[in-house]
Amino acid sequence: MRALQSYEDLARLPLSQQVVCEAYEGASVVQWYGNIERQLGSMLSDNEASRNFVYTDKLRAFQKIWREHEITGSMNRETLDALKTACDMLSVDAWTLSNYFSNLRDQLRKLIASEEALPRVDMEQNMPNRGPGAGAGGTSMPPMSPEFGPGKGGPAPPGGKPAAAAAAGKPGDDDLPLP
Repeated sequence: MRALQSYEDLARLPLSQQVVCEAYEGASVVQWYGNIERQLGSMLSDNEASRNFVYTDKLRAFQKIWREHEITGSMNRETLDALKTACDMLSVDAWTLSNYFSNLRDQLRKLIASEEALPRVDMEQNMPNRGPGAGAGGTSMPPMSPEFGPGKGGPAPPGGKPAAAAAAGKPGDDDLPLP
């Protein structure tokens, strides 16, 4: 079996050989998130009933973090990292629920690994009015439009004199004598 590096590689395969690249379906992830939320509510009510206020406070704080960082069908790495960090703290704490949070942390690690395995697509690479290198992490050029061109401080159009220089009858870079 050949490794797939992108969605384009997947499209080149015959339909009989196409597979789902993601390890988890969005609906399954949302269901898992809901199950954990219900478990947290159950543990919270059990500890409130037994008047274990230390555990209740920890669980209530974690439940607040859990609800603030909702996991939807589309995985968001920042959300997963925030939840994993909260689980890390509770998994090393000296209490009877440390094993539960250790297992939850491991499940979040699996989700993160699954998210990292997804192919990356540069969403801005084919957008109009973008200079070369768009989306390259801070090295992209400013947007190109008629109002922002070579005569106004922007880059020259590919393969020709700047429009402002041609209109003014000024020589372009390619008209300069060679040394």
